[in-house]
Formats: sequence, structure tokens, C-alpha cells
Amino acid sequence: MIDVPVLVVGGGPAGMSLSLLLDRFGIPSLLAERRASTTTHPKARGCHARTMEQFRVWGIEDRVRRAGLPQEPTWPAGARA
Repeated sequence: MIDVPVLVVGGGPAGMSLSLLLDRFGIPSLLAERRASTTTHPKARGCHARTMEQFRVWGIEDRVRRAGLPQEPTWPAGARA
């Protein structure tokens, strides 16, 4: 049996982010994910600005940007640049 102060259930964006943050603060945790490996299919269409701010604080923004698709500006229906 493994004894840890924090059990993170699910390796999606929130679970992975929480695990990273806990590690940065030196808090032991265990991430439990039902799948044995990552998928080759995208699971998100993008990141919110606040999420990218956190990635910058954590020092991983550049790696996240390189791993993703190129940014394309989007506009609400009927709006013009």
C-alpha cells in the first residue's frame, strides 16, 4: 500500500496541472490515471489565457506552445479585426 498525503485522480489537464503544482511545492502526491499511456488524439481545442499564464509561472509555457498547433486568432461571429 502506498501512503501519500494527496491522491490526484485523473491525468487530464486539471489533474496533471495539480500534480505539477504539488511537486513544485514539495508536497508528495500520487496521480492515478486509468489509461496506461497518452493518446495520439487531441483532447482540447486550446488553452485559456489564465492557463497559459500559469504555464509561464511554472516554466513550461514554451514547451506547451511548441507541442501544440500554431495559434490562429479567432473572432466572435460577425466581428472584424
